[in-house]
Amino acid sequence: MYRKVYFYYFVGHCNNMINKKTPLFALFFLLIGQAHSQYLVPQRGPNMVAVAPTLLSAYKSVIIRLPGIRDSGEVQVPGYFNHFEVVDDRMDTTRIGVHSESFGILKYHTRQLVFSRPAAAELADYLNGRYANRRSSCSALVVIRNLWLSDASYLRDELTTDPDKRLDRTKVRIRVEIYGRQDSVYIPLLRYDSLVISRTDSYKEYRRNLAGMLDDLADSSSLIAQKKMGGGRKLKWDDILQFNASRSEAPISHSAALTKGVYKDFAEFKNNAPSISDFEVKKEKNEMILYLKEAGDQSYYTHNAWGYCDGNNVFVMREGALYPAWKEGSAWYLQQKVTLEVNNPGPVLPPTYITGPSTGPSSYTASGLSTPGIPYNNTRRLTLVHVLAVDMDNGALY
Repeated sequence: MYRKVYFYYFVGHCNNMINKKTPLFALFFLLIGQAHSQYLVPQRGPNMVAVAPTLLSAYKSVIIRLPGIRDSGEVQVPGYFNHFEVVDDRMDTTRIGVHSESFGILKYHTRQLVFSRPAAAELADYLNGRYANRRSSCSALVVIRNLWLSDASYLRDELTTDPDKRLDRTKVRIRVEIYGRQDSVYIPLLRYDSLVISRTDSYKEYRRNLAGMLDDLADSSSLIAQKKMGGGRKLKWDDILQFNASRSEAPISHSAALTKGVYKDFAEFKNNAPSISDFEVKKEKNEMILYLKEAGDQSYYTHNAWGYCDGNNVFVMREGALYPAWKEGSAWYLQQKVTLEVNNPGPVLPPTYITGPSTGPSSYTASGLSTPGIPYNNTRRLTLVHVLAVDMDNGALY
């Protein structure tokens, strides 16, 4: 398996605005923008609340456009294949991701990310436009297993272990399988499994990162094909179809009725076969908490179960609490409502605009912002709804 992780770092500076005589209202919006950039670790308890799920189809769509040849201005070098055929084998082919975007004063709205055409057509046009070599006798089959553009969302323990993760803003995941085709024979070449993390929050960054990953998989598969074509395992088209169909036949996505109980692991969820029937769900500090019962009506809290079903609805465990999940297509999603503290302490306005005497590096008087002699601490709470997808291959949440 190939896994490549790239980190892109971006830090914005606003010194030019501060040094100039910028109106107060403009500096106020600058303050808001700075507040967005520093997230603290999500807190437990009332700050993390399970919310009723909203179907992704209800969110406004934002179209992601892959760059064309003219956009890059680069001369493309033909690869090993004369043509790329792309098959979209994802559980949900309607969209390619979800992103929370800020609007107005500390308000966030969720957007679903889509292509203007089916994902298979978009990726095929991109790869063929850049790498198709008409002189080659070999073509490529690209099967999309996973393609998801999302916000960077980490577990509390992950942020505690690596505080720098707070600076991550977006993620692009792609997992594809690539076969070389000659006549009617397919030879497995590469499973490309890649993640790109960016600290720049923009739709253009999604586009650039995804394009870079497609360039990388085209180059990698061309190099491998030069060594493997003509030998190795040989498959027929029916073999590939049968393998693809097997992963989309999970009972949880196709059963007419859900089985009530606790899922000990992802396999039990996928098979709609919870193995624990004696349990209790309690609401504590606005969180849904799972207790398993022992002999004598005693019960104990657990955070190790994968989730549970009440017979009508599915709930997935994340950071020790249960969150409602729902199905779109054959894919499963969940929402986690998280309240973040945004902290940007100290003065943020230049001395020119201070209307009273300063009493220290982090104390000042400014109309409507502070009182004389009291340190000003710009701490705010933002409530975000993180939409997480369930990887139906391994149960990971991303």
